[in-house]
Amino acid sequence: MVGAGGPKTGIPRVVSRPVGSEQDALVGRRPLDPYQAPIARRRAARQWQWWVGAALMLPLAILPFVAFVSLYGDSFPISRIGVASTSAGGLRVVSVVCPSERLRAVRVTKRVPPSEVDRHAARNVTIWSLHGDAPLPASMEVGTAPPGMVELADRVGYLQPDDRISVTVVTSESQYPYQLDFVVRDVPPHGVWSDAGPTASEREFRRDTLRKAPCGDPDRRRQRAGRFVGYWFGFAAVCSVPGIVLVNTARERRRRDS
Repeated sequence: MVGAGGPKTGIPRVVSRPVGSEQDALVGRRPLDPYQAPIARRRAARQWQWWVGAALMLPLAILPFVAFVSLYGDSFPISRIGVASTSAGGLRVVSVVCPSERLRAVRVTKRVPPSEVDRHAARNVTIWSLHGDAPLPASMEVGTAPPGMVELADRVGYLQPDDRISVTVVTSESQYPYQLDFVVRDVPPHGVWSDAGPTASEREFRRDTLRKAPCGDPDRRRQRAGRFVGYWFGFAAVCSVPGIVLVNTARERRRRDS
């Protein structure tokens, strides 16, 4: 049968296409040397071993940084003080008292903004200060010194809702003072305001605080940080052993191949 395109014989036509080195020559690629293929595979395996080994040794490399941040980033203990309102509209300092704990000093400051007369920057002004050695009371009203304490400053006056107050209490239980910063309007009419926020009652505040920092262990935060560093060191040691093996293996293979 003869068609428009010429005679059709029924036999498929074979088209020759370049393969192998001919195709590489057409696209401008250099043919792969059969002797270089094993070297390329070994190089890829060596690089994989080196990167995996370096990743496994990373926790050990950053161990000093983790230890410094955990142990010395925040050296102050968990605060055991809070503030509550009085029936007359004043403030009370509520403390979690441990056996034989003594009160050494109390300082209450107020943040004073710059005025028209004094154009200096805002500063903290002491409005109440105590010093002495007496049993730590569970609650003391700001402006009324407990027995055994000497009042050094008493300029409390009337506190505004927007006043920023800082309370510092020094006791015999911890080597660091307890400090609490707050705004007067944040103090609830019933309950206690502390670093953890408002609590419904003084009993709940003392229970939660003793759970976080029990008596005899006021610096529990640092001890928890020490345990975390120990766990991190164990994790880093376990990971670094196979990491060192992989890096040394990669170096040895590189030395042999060179």
